[in-house]
Amino acid sequence: MTNDTTELGLALEDLAGLLDGFELRLPRPGAAALEGIRSGAVRDIREHLLPRLADRDAPLVAAFFGATGSGKSVVVNGLAQERVGNPSPVRMSTRRAAVWAHRDHARRYWKEFLRQVRDQVGAAVETVVGDDPLTRSLTLVDTPAYDLAEDGRVIARDVLAITDLCVFVSSAMRYADAGAWEFLALAQRRGVPTLFVLNRLPSDPVQREAIHADYAARLGAAGLLIEPDPGLIFAIAEQQTDPVHGGVPPAAVAGLRDELAELTDGDLRRRLARQATRGAVLDLAERVAPLAGALAAERAAAAELAGTVEHRYQAARSALADRVDEGELAAEVPGVAAAHLVTHLAGIAAQETATAWDGDPAGRALLEGAARELWRHSPDTHEHAARAYDAWTAGVEEAAVEGLPGRSLRKRRVAAGVKIAALAGSVASAAGLAAAFGSADAAAGAVRRAREDLVAALGSVLEHDASRFADALGPQAAPEDDGITLGVERVTIAAKGLE
Repeated sequence: MTNDTTELGLALEDLAGLLDGFELRLPRPGAAALEGIRSGAVRDIREHLLPRLADRDAPLVAAFFGATGSGKSVVVNGLAQERVGNPSPVRMSTRRAAVWAHRDHARRYWKEFLRQVRDQVGAAVETVVGDDPLTRSLTLVDTPAYDLAEDGRVIARDVLAITDLCVFVSSAMRYADAGAWEFLALAQRRGVPTLFVLNRLPSDPVQREAIHADYAARLGAAGLLIEPDPGLIFAIAEQQTDPVHGGVPPAAVAGLRDELAELTDGDLRRRLARQATRGAVLDLAERVAPLAGALAAERAAAAELAGTVEHRYQAARSALADRVDEGELAAEVPGVAAAHLVTHLAGIAAQETATAWDGDPAGRALLEGAARELWRHSPDTHEHAARAYDAWTAGVEEAAVEGLPGRSLRKRRVAAGVKIAALAGSVASAAGLAAAFGSADAAAGAVRRAREDLVAALGSVLEHDASRFADALGPQAAPEDDGITLGVERVTIAAKGLE
């Protein structure tokens, strides 16, 4: 490869690697379409673009496209003077791709190309190998009509992805159909050079000239011809086809064959291949760009869902601190009161969080994946709260009297006083402990620390309850776009260098 193609090849290999690692972690509408973009781009890079860059002397791929009844197969068979496509006497369209190539390419390119075609259109591919000199530099593909059915549109679009030259065949009856212009716009956007064939023209010269001129004017207005000159369109009149191969006589396609034969010139063929490759890469870059946007949207959605969890459970923690400060746990069985309070607050936070998530498509999908569990507190919240209270009780008895002089019995009494005062909520309740701690301020400080420890202990239970939402959300840290944006920029710059 030359320097410019080498740089493009490296950029494409890097982009394919980035696309391999692309993953959307949140369910979202359109995820299947984005995955199709990702997998299709990787396939185009590895199965077509990189092989094309690595083998500059490989035959060009000239694919024939057209609507039902346009006579693509008749034209291809006329070029080959043998049956390649399968035209029907009732003008039903070709239903599978057919490939016409030179037998020399069986050794160096043919099998690889057929594999690429089959990857794109499926296993049902007709193959014709011969010695026609036209096929030394061209491999011709007769495609199913793009308007035959959804399968036809998919096959035509997929063959277009590996095409260096588009030969678009229209009939005199259907050249103005909207579907034709949609397909031509796709080929134009992809940058595929296109030859136009107007087939099955009427025998009346006035009608033929009018249709020919009108088609040229339409193509010119659409920017598909350099000028609205009918001479740039290959015209073929309606005529009898050969009963053996089903193609038109050689004279009917002589002009088209001469045009295609000019592509056997090595320099011209390479320039056309570079032009087609450039267009294919730029089209691929445009198709891939939305993936980076999807990752950015996912990061924003994940941050919003996570922020909802934090907001709701932070409100629960604040309510817990207020209720402890108000002495709500100073009951006959404070451990039971603590477990009930935390469970109640966790239930409110869970319901409010789930309600907010339900209003977001990704959040709703995550809730459905977790069944109904996230709509209420965790089943073990009450038990966790009771254990947290017991752990706080044990800890406060040790921490409250650390460094105090006196016997163990006296220390236990002081510790019990600190615990009661912390549960009571009022700093004034610590007044009776002033003598034990040497001052009212020291006693108040011990009670305040015990109360803070209680809020922290019970708050950890709320954090555990909130973690269920984090588990459902999964890893939030979607990479900044896995470098796809830079990868797209790099291949775009390299492709534009293929002038």
